[in-house]
Amino acid sequence: MSTFEERYNNPLRSMELALVRAYRTDEMMTDWETVNALNALIREYTAVQRRRQPPTPHRSPLAQQSYDELKLVCAGWLGHAPVVDEARQMSDLGDKALSLQEVIDCLKRLRRSVEYWQKEGGRRGYFEFIDGFLPDTRP
Repeated sequence: MSTFEERYNNPLRSMELALVRAYRTDEMMTDWETVNALNALIREYTAVQRRRQPPTPHRSPLAQQSYDELKLVCAGWLGHAPVVDEARQMSDLGDKALSLQEVIDCLKRLRRSVEYWQKEGGRRGYFEFIDGFLPDTRP
C-alpha cells in the first residue's frame, strides 16, 4: 500500500463503500457509470476550486445514482455534512475535514483503480474485485 492510500485510507474506503452501495442496489451498474460519476465530481470540485461555475453534465440514471452516493460521502469529508461510516453511524470531522484538493486527489485515485480493474476484469471488473473487501451495509 502506498503512502497516499495509507494516509487517506478512511476517506478512500468510505468513497468505495458509497460506490459499492450503488452497485449492490442495481445489478445493471457497470464500471463505466462509476467512472462517469467520478469524472463528474472531479470536474465539479475542480470548477469550485477555480471559482468557476460547475458544469451540469447529463448522466445516465445509473451514473447519477453513483454520483449521488459519492457526493454525499464527499460532503462529509469536506466538513459540509456528517460522515456516515460502515455501520451507518454519523460523526462530525471538525478540524479533520479534508481540503477540496485532497478530495479531488482521492476521487482521481479511485478513478485509476476503477479503470485498472475494468481493464483486468471487464465491464464490472472493479466491482467484482472490490465487493468482497467491503461490508454489506444493507438494512
